[in-house]
This record gives sequence, C-alpha cells and structure tokens, in this order.
Amino acid sequence: MMLLRFPVVVFGLWALVGLCGVRADEGDSAAVGEPVVINPNGGWSWFGDERAVIDPQRGVLYVGSLANRFGAGGKDKDGDVEVTRVDLATGAATIDVLHDALLSYGGGDDHNVASLLVLPDGRVLAAYTGHNNDACTFFRTFDPDSQTWSDERTFDWNAAIPGGCDFGCTYNNLFTLPGDGTVVNISRNHHRCPNVIVSHDLGESWEYAGQLLAPAAVEGERGTYVNGYLKYAARGDRIDLLATERHPRNYSNSLYHGYLAKLTDLNSTGVAGDEA
Repeated sequence: MMLLRFPVVVFGLWALVGLCGVRADEGDSAAVGEPVVINPNGGWSWFGDERAVIDPQRGVLYVGSLANRFGAGGKDKDGDVEVTRVDLATGAATIDVLHDALLSYGGGDDHNVASLLVLPDGRVLAAYTGHNNDACTFFRTFDPDSQTWSDERTFDWNAAIPGGCDFGCTYNNLFTLPGDGTVVNISRNHHRCPNVIVSHDLGESWEYAGQLLAPAAVEGERGTYVNGYLKYAARGDRIDLLATERHPRNYSNSLYHGYLAKLTDLNSTGVAGDEA
C-alpha cells in the first residue's frame, strides 16, 4: 500500500454519556430539552469512530463508552468496555459490558472505548483495544434479532504484519465500502502509525492491508512519540482523513487532508501519496 507523509491531538474526556438537548432562550435556534443520562459512567477518546451510531430501521441508538473507577460504580466498573442501546421510541436504555476490566496504564482508560458500525445486514460491529497494551484488536457483533452479542474475537496485528508489529495498538475506526461490502478498520500500531485491515465477511475475519502513513525518513521507521492523530469520514467508497504531522508537544502542527480511494492513499487533488 502507498504511504502518505502526514499524520491531531488527543482529547480524552470523562463524562456522562447522554442524549442532551440544550435549553435555549426564546428566539434561539438551539434545540430545547432536558439532558437524558443513558450511562452514568462513560468516557471516550476523540480518535476512535464511530462512538455512536443509529440503526434507522429499528430506531435504536448505540453508544460506546469506557467506565472508570472514579465514576458511578467505582472500582467494580473500572475498565469496562460498554455499549448502551437506546430505544429512540421509548427512551429505554440497556447497558451491555463487552469486555470486563480492560485496563491500561493502571486503570480504566478512555482510549479503550469501542468503535461501532451498523453492518449492511443490520447487525452492529464493535471494535476495541487496550491503549498500547499489546498488538490486539477485539471484535464483537450484536444481533438485534436475538438481542445478543457474539463471543469476542481477537485480531493479532503482530501475527498479521510481515515481520511483526513493533508498537502497541490504540484506536479503531470502522467503515463499510458500499461497492463490495468490504469492512475497513484503521488502527494505530506498527511504527506508531495508522495501519489498515479489511474484512470480506462483515467482520468475522480480517486480513492486513498495509500501513497508511509513515514518518519522515530522517526520523527512522518509528518516528517520534506518535506520528500524528487522525480523524476519518466515509463518503461512499472513499474514506477522507484529516491529520497533523505529530503530537502538539513536538511543535505547532499543521492540518492536512487526504483520502483513501480503493484503498490507495491520495492527497486532496487525487494524486497518490508516494507521488505527491
């Protein structure tokens, strides 16, 4: 796979996960309503998506979150990877624990939140990993007909990447390419860079597709502390991305745009990354 030479800054928040309307003064255009708490102990990081998805056919909202010992439930909830299912017609919320006590750096870590994807068949795929714990991403799939989650499946990046994976895994970003139904997951791991896996059976099995970005040659294969933070958005069979070069602690970063088309990295003008 071609490499783009660019890698956004991590803001982890501990907060109540809720459906929030905003009380507006008369004449404001903001929505009016009371906040509705659907999970009293939910943290997330901005760099795994989607953290919330809606199944429009069934009218259900799914919200991924990560519990911490300083929130409701205390130590017994620390590190629980959770998905809250909300019936939008009734407001009823059900909290499912996908993985008990997935701890990083000594506690519940917002980076470990599950990323979610509504699959073409109506099931919901969840992907999560421990913050730099190891080279594994975990998957579970929710069946809305049986109202059950599948057993946990593990993808080992170290076994899949030729020569092995030299850095722990963090973040997952899930997409479906509507052209052929390929499911894509982008995660930070090898060389401290985003790497890509694809599935042709709706997340049941995965294969390595390549490294998305690379540090500058003068920085070596692994670059600096981290080789940028990225946000992704899918538009049909194209995945757009925004990125900075590095962590802001290194220097004042710039913002870049590129996109994946047929799993080839292109810049904003459609030129392949290695040719730009």
